Formats: sequence, C-alpha cells, structure tokens
Amino acid sequence: MVADGYKDTEIGVIPIEWDVAKLETICDVRDGTHDSPKYQENGIPFITSKHLTDNGVDFSDVNYISNEDHINFSKRSLVENGDILFGMIGTIGKPLIVNYDFEFSIKNVALLKFKDNTKLNNSFTLNLLKSTIIDKQFSKLSNGGVQSFIALGMIRSLKIPLPPLKEQEKIADILSTADDKIDAITSQIEKAQTLKKGLLQKLLSEGIGHSEFKDSELGKIPLSWEVVKIGSILELLTDYHANGSYEKLSENVSLLEKEDYSIMVRTTNFEKNNFKDNLIYIDEFAYNYLKKSKVYEHDIIINKIANAGATYLMPKIDKPVSLAMNLFLLRFNDSALQQYIYFQIKKNEDRLKLLASGTSTKTITKDDVRGFKILLPPLEEQKQIADILSTADEKLEVLRAKKEKYETLKKGLLQKLLSGEVRV
Repeated sequence: MVADGYKDTEIGVIPIEWDVAKLETICDVRDGTHDSPKYQENGIPFITSKHLTDNGVDFSDVNYISNEDHINFSKRSLVENGDILFGMIGTIGKPLIVNYDFEFSIKNVALLKFKDNTKLNNSFTLNLLKSTIIDKQFSKLSNGGVQSFIALGMIRSLKIPLPPLKEQEKIADILSTADDKIDAITSQIEKAQTLKKGLLQKLLSEGIGHSEFKDSELGKIPLSWEVVKIGSILELLTDYHANGSYEKLSENVSLLEKEDYSIMVRTTNFEKNNFKDNLIYIDEFAYNYLKKSKVYEHDIIINKIANAGATYLMPKIDKPVSLAMNLFLLRFNDSALQQYIYFQIKKNEDRLKLLASGTSTKTITKDDVRGFKILLPPLEEQKQIADILSTADEKLEVLRAKKEKYETLKKGLLQKLLSGEVRV
C-alpha cells in the first residue's frame, strides 16, 4: 500500500509531485569520438573510460592527440565544465563532473551536457548515476550479467525520478555536504599514511636515538643492530600442507560456507582487511586435525603463490582461526617481537617478492623465506619501534572505520533523498 502523498511508478514509489522521465528527454546525452586518432608526444589529452576514477580523471598515463583532431572531435562531443562523464567500455560508470582549466577529447565515454539545462541539476544527476535506481536498470537491461560495455542507447533510456529543480538542488547540497565530510576524512587518512610511511622508513633503518652506525650488506645501520636471516630467529614456519597428504587432508577437512567452529583465513581476508564477510569455515574436528596450522593474533602470514611475498599480520579474531592453502605462517623465538618482524618484512616486501620464481606461476618457497635477511635491533628497541608503528596503524584503522561509517550513512541518505522518502 502506497502512503498518502506518494505514487507507485516503474522505478519505485516517489512523491506525487515528482515525475519520471527518460534521461534523453531532459538531458543532452552523447558519446565521444568513434575515430582512432594518431597519438603524439604532446598535445591535447585523449581520455577513455579507463581514465575515469572515483577521484576524477586520471591524466597520469593518457595519450595525446593533435589540436586539429581535438577540434574535429569537439564538433561531436565538446567537453565543458559542468558536464558529466560516464564510462562505457571496460570501466563502467565512475561518473564525474568535469571541472578542469584545460581541454581534452573523449572516446568510449558518455557525455551528459548541462549547459542551460533548466530541468536537471548536474550534482543531483551525478548522485543518481551512483544510486541503486540506476544500477537496477542497467542490471535489468543486461539480464543481470556482468557488464563490460554500456551502449549509449541504454544510458539515454534510463528512467530517473524528477523532482522540481529547487528540490534537486537542495538534495545535491545535502549529499555534497556528506561528500565533503568523507573527503575530509580521506585527506586525514592520506596524511596518516604519509606519516606512517616516513616513520617506517626512518625507524626500521635508523632506529631510535642512535649516533653511531656501521656498514652492513643492507646499508648503514645502528652499531647495536644485526643483519639476520629470518630462519635464524624462527620458531615456526608452516603451511596448510604440513598437516598431511592431499588425500588425508581431503578426507578430514571440508570447507563450509555456513558459519561453523573455525574460520579458514584466506588471502582475500587480508587484502580486503575483512574478517566478517564472505568467510569460509571448518568444523571443530577439521580445526583440531589441522593442528600444525592454527593461527593466532600477531602471527605473520605470507602469500606463497598469488602475489607471492605479500605479507600480513593476523589481527585479533574472537573465533578459532586456521590457515588456508597457499599461505605461510611465521612465528618467531624470544629474540624477536612478532609485530617488529612484521614491519621489517613489510618494509622490504618488494625485495621479498623478487625471490618468487616459476614460469607460469611465481612462487615463494620456505627456503626463500628462511634465507631472507632483515635488520634486528635489541629486543627492547624492537618493542619501542613496534609500539610507535602500531599506534600509527591504530590511528589509520580508526580513520578508515570513521570513513566507512560516513559512507554507509551517505548511502542510506542517498536512497531516502532520491526516492523522496525524506523531503527537503
């Protein structure tokens, strides 16, 4: 039943005084050139869908075309400030409002023009293009398949809710305020990352308060530090297959999608820093069978195959954890602090990755890990360095959680404002 003051439409329930319109009836929707120009060393930037990002157009790796070609292409698709760009091939979507003090040409990009548009606000439209209202229509038009191409006709035929222009502007202003807050937190995250990177480089090579240094095979280091092979300080280096043969493992271990006794931690959990969603589980019997690869807080995990050498530190999880395939688990003796060793390996991760070998699939071996050399200060200094870097990490996690919270709030607000559930 539709509430008073609202009506049911093909795109959902909206206020009575709002309209539903095809995008092409209220906005000039074009695409870029269909030609393939000759590139040159300098000239006019030539933008394709792959250059559209969440942070604007990425001009860092564009090709350039002649001014003559640009003038010719602009007869069809002149890009002006205030227009919206929308990726059509490869990179789908990533809509953005143009705001640059130089000209460029486009290909495989839809162009929505807003100059003198009296019915549609560009900021309102930008938020619509990022909403589920549009996602659902694209999904329906492509029969739910994965999209690698959006035809111009599909974009033109999109049906959108159309509030009065003044209400569109108010909606856009509210969402812009939310975006400003998210951008401010993003800026704080970038500054915190830069600070941590500087600390990482300085503390892990110069230490704290040293005045005397010596030459080593890894460069100048504090007099009291050593260059050691990881193998010389290891207590445990293990993996999933340390528990038995393939046959025995398949007999005793079943991977479960439904929540059970233990999480089987995988590379994807570390890459996404997500230990809550899309998890794989094992039962208690399997967890106990895999006794040689139980995972605890502060264990160091290294990819064996996919992105071989990528290194992670296990966070605290309120559930038993077991190691998935294609990962190594490292635990160190009393001369080394887990968190410090993690930061040392992470700082030198690119050097570790160079050890990966193989023709089709690059792989890191246990011998590669054991022979990898790092810098080892006295234990007390390890603790001091780890505490400083861990504090920097904690600050980053707080900021990331804060950003995620505001993004979730904005997503809910977006839906309520664009459907008219909340009026302004």
